[in-house]
Amino acid sequence: MYLRALANRHRHAVYYEVWLAEDEVRKIRQLMEKRRWQEALMELKKYQITFPEKDRKEFEESWKLIPNPKLDKMFQQRLLHEALYEGVVSLRCSKGHTVKCEPDGEYAVCQKRGERVKNPIYSLV
Repeated sequence: MYLRALANRHRHAVYYEVWLAEDEVRKIRQLMEKRRWQEALMELKKYQITFPEKDRKEFEESWKLIPNPKLDKMFQQRLLHEALYEGVVSLRCSKGHTVKCEPDGEYAVCQKRGERVKNPIYSLV
């Protein structure tokens, strides 16, 4: 895990160790099973975290920055696709028509007019 975190530093991946009681682990696991990643991380941040001494300063800086989906485009796109799939977010073009997101997530296609939309408007359902 440590090597994987080092390989993904551009995504602010960190390696840490933490001691938790069983009920604390259960609470964090339940959040993760419900795909509430940011809430799980914020819960985890309440506890004493230790980082490897060699990379401590760098990991601590990233730890302060996360969670922030804007730092990680891959995570941002995955969250958007999950939200669309679960029906909690809809996408609309500037005319208010529903759009369907393309696989790369950068563009969307207006379902009424059939044209590509560069920055679709996200709204909660």
